[in-house]
Amino acid sequence: MISGGSVKTLHDNFMKGWSVSKNEPCLGHRPVGADGKAGPYVWQTYDQVKTRMENFGSGMMHLDLAPASHDPEAEGMRFIGFYAKNCEEWVIAAQACNKFGVVVVPLYDTLGATAVKYVVNQTQLSTIICSGAEVPTVLDVASQCRCLLNVVVMSTADPAADKKWRSQYEAKPQHHLYIRQFAEIEEAGEANPADAPEIDASAVATFCYTSGTTGDPKGAMLTHDNIVTDMLAAISTGVNTRQNDVHISYLPLAHMFERIVQEALFHNGARIGFYQGDTTKLLNDIGALHPTIFPSVPRLVRAAAPTAPQPAGVLRSHLSSPVALVLCARSSTRSTTKSWPVRWPVASRRCCSRRRWPRRWMAFAKAIWSTPCGTNWCSPRSASASALTGAA
Repeated sequence: MISGGSVKTLHDNFMKGWSVSKNEPCLGHRPVGADGKAGPYVWQTYDQVKTRMENFGSGMMHLDLAPASHDPEAEGMRFIGFYAKNCEEWVIAAQACNKFGVVVVPLYDTLGATAVKYVVNQTQLSTIICSGAEVPTVLDVASQCRCLLNVVVMSTADPAADKKWRSQYEAKPQHHLYIRQFAEIEEAGEANPADAPEIDASAVATFCYTSGTTGDPKGAMLTHDNIVTDMLAAISTGVNTRQNDVHISYLPLAHMFERIVQEALFHNGARIGFYQGDTTKLLNDIGALHPTIFPSVPRLVRAAAPTAPQPAGVLRSHLSSPVALVLCARSSTRSTTKSWPVRWPVASRRCCSRRRWPRRWMAFAKAIWSTPCGTNWCSPRSASASALTGAA
């Protein structure tokens, strides 16, 4: 049996991390200078993130950005859309939704207008939170989504993207659409603090949609209990985070793999640094951040170093040691698809689990870490593994 103690909801989980890391770094990004070069990571503490989360949540409720649905099947749920690459404000707004009982509806930042329109109309979203780069797509579909009333634009360091959507809006204004800045919501919440309701673990926390590459996106409803249990199961089988862990966030937050990894980090008050939004710059971000946890999929290795003859070796050279690799392994047949996340302690040159792993994944691990696949495997409770994973 997996037990999270006092952690029953996603907000409980964040508060557990806050309780041990109040003045420690929580979320970080790299500011881009006038010369176009990214500087070192700058951090917000858990206390600062908690304050911003509470302000955004209060502002969201005060401005009625997530009204209760009138659809009988929705049973009064409140929804808000997320349409952006990974960033601090994505996580802050999502944590606000977790606290105030609003269902997070993520849209992949790669979705086109047709898929965006479909999800907005199916969930009857009244508000989408997005970056400046995604606003033009939202404006394109706004006239076909009469339920959509608000667009909340995250702060951005991309003046060209801001200029593009502002020009588009001025040329063809959507009079039913109210465009607000993220900071406006925080200011409204600071001036009008709201009490959060009691959230039950069985309440729906998010809709997880497919990417829409094979027809209309398909959505699955996941409760707080679903996600917390998944996170605790991952921790109990090897993805055991520590307070001093550092994670680089680049896999899309619209996918549950990245969100569960982040929840595992929040669980013990670890820190999360965001990439610049461009996978071709990921190696540079890794070099600046020195992550101790690196979630990945094989395709990313080629994307991160597209011109390198041995991209796996290039990626490995940029990572810290010791570092834990968390892989989402997938083995597909016509009838089933199964995934196994696992944390591999690199410094011990051994993997935590061998059971049921496809041969191609063993080869992938060997390519990156020179892991002696097929020999010297260890269980999560062996001495070498526990030194890195924190297993008992």
